Amino acid sequence: MCSWYRLSYRNLFLINVIIFTLFKTALASELNPFVIRDIKIQGIKRVERETVFTYLPIKIGNTFSNIESKNVIHKLYETGFFKNIEIKIQNDVVWIFLEENPVIFSVNFNKIKAFDLQTIINVSNNLGFNEGKIFNDSILKQVETAIKEQYLRKGYYNSNVVSTTNRISNNRISVDFNILEGPLAKINQIKIFGNNNFTEKQLLSLFKLKKSNLFNNYMNSNEYSIEKLTIDIESLRSFYLEQGYLEFSVKYKTILSPHCKKIDIEITIHEGNIYKIRKIDINVDLFNLNINKINKLLLIKEGEIFNSMQIQSSINYIKDYLNQLGYAFANVNFNQTLDRSKYETDVVFNIDCGYQIYINKINITGNFRTRDTVIRRELQQQESSVYNSKAIERSYERIARLGFFDEIKFNTQLISDTINHVDLNIKVKEKPTGIINLGIGYGSSEKMTFSTGISEDNIFGRGSNLTLNLNTSRSNRILAFAYTDPILLKKELV
Repeated sequence: MCSWYRLSYRNLFLINVIIFTLFKTALASELNPFVIRDIKIQGIKRVERETVFTYLPIKIGNTFSNIESKNVIHKLYETGFFKNIEIKIQNDVVWIFLEENPVIFSVNFNKIKAFDLQTIINVSNNLGFNEGKIFNDSILKQVETAIKEQYLRKGYYNSNVVSTTNRISNNRISVDFNILEGPLAKINQIKIFGNNNFTEKQLLSLFKLKKSNLFNNYMNSNEYSIEKLTIDIESLRSFYLEQGYLEFSVKYKTILSPHCKKIDIEITIHEGNIYKIRKIDINVDLFNLNINKINKLLLIKEGEIFNSMQIQSSINYIKDYLNQLGYAFANVNFNQTLDRSKYETDVVFNIDCGYQIYINKINITGNFRTRDTVIRRELQQQESSVYNSKAIERSYERIARLGFFDEIKFNTQLISDTINHVDLNIKVKEKPTGIINLGIGYGSSEKMTFSTGISEDNIFGRGSNLTLNLNTSRSNRILAFAYTDPILLKKELV
């Protein structure tokens, strides 16, 4: 028995049609089931033979028929490794001839102005289309579509992405994406419908997007993008919630001109009614927490109009208070229950304190010149003590005031096998702290004069200041030396 079948796929959606037609017209009468005596793989250069076998749905000793042949082709195609797959049967041996997809040698993006190049590179990388990966036509199309979506979201409705490929030696391929950005869509007008209690002018003043006019054209505030519109819609929602309109809802649509250069934005809102706070409750999982203190932190009161900003600020104050007590991972949220007949709402604050956290060790890194002791003497948070966010905040401020560092980062790391101990990690980036001044002068009376000054704010990494000034002028001759140590006899100088 000897028969062969060859398929070359470019579109995954055509596989079933191709295979069905092939097997219906050719295999049904030609291929009788048989027991596989051996499996041979041909044509691979880069993909390991063992790798191919791991994907095969057959093995020696299995019965092979039209169905198994179809499954082999499906499985190998789905790997994305191969462009063409050919199966040949001879003397109960299954021969599989493979043509590998090329490897991507380089990916280039041309004519990009609207985006940072790395943003577009990340779009390609996230789809697995970058140097060293196996080239796949379908993924190439996905990258084209994803790049165009980026431009559409930013308002470039006339943009186009054209890719070209170039085959090079050793079954490699270089890919170029040429982006035709086109003009950015400008906002023709923004209309708001359904506003009964505020004028359209008042509401549009909340927006960063503006309709086209001479000033807005100059400020680029008339350039449309979905990100900008989303931010403006959220600003509108926040405005109404801060006024007590708890039933507020908003939807919008955009209308693009035929030439895709101008866009109209229509926003429809439902204001609803103003709600007042009927009752405030606090649910807390810690029995000894000072509820009176929590109540004093609340910015809302019963009988007042609901205000979402005051609610959020109250939550932040409660979190800060709990953080100072060592509850570093406390969670605070709220629920509201509306009485739509009376336009009142009950507000419940839910407080999950979690565990009280202790500082295990304080680790300092990045201080190659500055000694640990210089930094540690500024710390208000101590090891083996309860976590205190206010003390950590003051520690940050004191280290920053030293003036020795460009960057200071604090973060906590939970200790393994514990539930309430963390390490406090402090990472700094040092900056130059020395200054040298040189001066040369010439006068008819004194001829040549020379002056110099040397100042170092962190001498030998001890946090001490050393200053030396020298001036050779006869009228202003100076030799000055100063050394300042902020810690004298282990006591801080004020």
